[in-house]
Amino acid sequence: MKQKIILFLVTSIPYGLAMGIIFVNDKNEWLKKSLVSGIIFGLLMTVILSIIQWINQRRLGQKKGKLKVNNTVRFEIEDSKQEILELCEKSLVNIKKCIIEKSNLDEGTLTAKTGVTWLTWGEYILFQLEFIDDNKWMVNVSSRPIVKTTVIDYGKNRDNIQRIIEYIRDKKNSVKIIQDDCNIT
Repeated sequence: MKQKIILFLVTSIPYGLAMGIIFVNDKNEWLKKSLVSGIIFGLLMTVILSIIQWINQRRLGQKKGKLKVNNTVRFEIEDSKQEILELCEKSLVNIKKCIIEKSNLDEGTLTAKTGVTWLTWGEYILFQLEFIDDNKWMVNVSSRPIVKTTVIDYGKNRDNIQRIIEYIRDKKNSVKIIQDDCNIT
């Protein structure tokens, strides 16, 4: 609900202000016309964008709960640090328009960026490896919008995480999900 209120305010206020500027010559009715047009536009945009969000939520298989914009998963995996980082790099092949920006074996980090689609302005995907013991590693995977003020992403970041986890699980049997903030398991 909070997401819908923010969406309504973000769409209705600027539109209402723009209409106020256009109707300013109508000295008696300009405030009323700009408020009404802003409210109608805000409601219309909230309904349309919520329907698109709902359709994508069903497409991704999420039956209940809201889609979050920032998604994170933590999992344990057994292998060498280099092999795990290479596996993480290969998992990005399943994500359209994804390019690796930085890969650092010493730090155990991998940063990637996706391109603009009709749903989003792109996403940042970050992998962080933490040593547990012997050949066991904790991997943190996060996907978030490039535009930090994004209110609704139509499930795109959740989809990124889901594609990555599916690829890694397909290649490795030793994957154990520890924390799943986006309900993909």
